[in-house]
Amino acid sequence: MPPAASREGRGRPSTTTPRGIPLVPASALRCRYCGKTLATMSSFTKHVKTQHLQPPSLEVCSICAATFPDKKKLRDHVTQDHPTVNKCRYRGFVYRYCGNLARHEASCSMRDLEMDDQQA
Repeated sequence: MPPAASREGRGRPSTTTPRGIPLVPASALRCRYCGKTLATMSSFTKHVKTQHLQPPSLEVCSICAATFPDKKKLRDHVTQDHPTVNKCRYRGFVYRYCGNLARHEASCSMRDLEMDDQQA
């Protein structure tokens, strides 16, 4: 006797993942505001919230005054376009993030030598 075509997983594609999460057709993840298609529901939701529902808040580069839609894009810009901005003034080490530079400079051994020279 042939297997029944209506059994789960046979004959027609499932509309859920193995864990029961509903599959969303690709056409449903097309942004109605700009037409961009996104791969997952979470990326689609984030896209709509950040690009279309919130008033644009611009982050401004303090070095060149370029503007960016969020802090991550500004941080990426500073890292790529201004790579020597976070440079130790005592030893010349370059840091990706200003917090790391501040932490280094607070305990830099060359800083202590420079302070001793200034006091002498």
